[in-house]
Amino acid sequence: MPVFVLWLLSKGSALNSSSQSTRPVFTIRNRRDSERIARRERGLLSLALAAPIVALVTLIVSPAFGTHTPVGDLVPVAVAAAAFVLLFALAHVFLNRYLPRRDPFLLPAVALLTGLGLTVIARTAINFLIRQTVWLVVATVVAGVIVRVDSIFRLLRRFRYTWLLSGLALLATTLILGTNPSGYGPRLWLG
Repeated sequence: MPVFVLWLLSKGSALNSSSQSTRPVFTIRNRRDSERIARRERGLLSLALAAPIVALVTLIVSPAFGTHTPVGDLVPVAVAAAAFVLLFALAHVFLNRYLPRRDPFLLPAVALLTGLGLTVIARTAINFLIRQTVWLVVATVVAGVIVRVDSIFRLLRRFRYTWLLSGLALLATTLILGTNPSGYGPRLWLG
């Protein structure tokens, strides 16, 4: 499987020989190449969106979720699934318009991991599903602003290691200052 993934990545992208290279991963010579990349991303994104939706539907109808589940518990799952599909479809359209030279594998990979994360939250702690969906909306809006405003993108690129260390420090603070809103279990939330 890893060999197939490496082969697939090498077919569509040019691997940079140096870490300082600023060449785009995909070279777009004309509009046809741009459409080919968008079509590839759209296909992968549809697969990435389908997997968590199927998992959520399975979660709803499975006996492990409870066949006598009140309708009130199914509403957060439906809201999260609808928001998930809508946000990533809008992100795809937005990126096609404002960032046509992007890597077509990145958004589907993010969608798949996000969808599986939402599925795990729906399975283990459904009362946190809406909270996580709100953070997904916030993150998608912030990503759109970063793509649209070029000066923010340059700032992020210029101080990439500072942002990396800041993110790791924020992650480490959950070990010390983390809380669990339900009062028991792992302390994985800040605030």
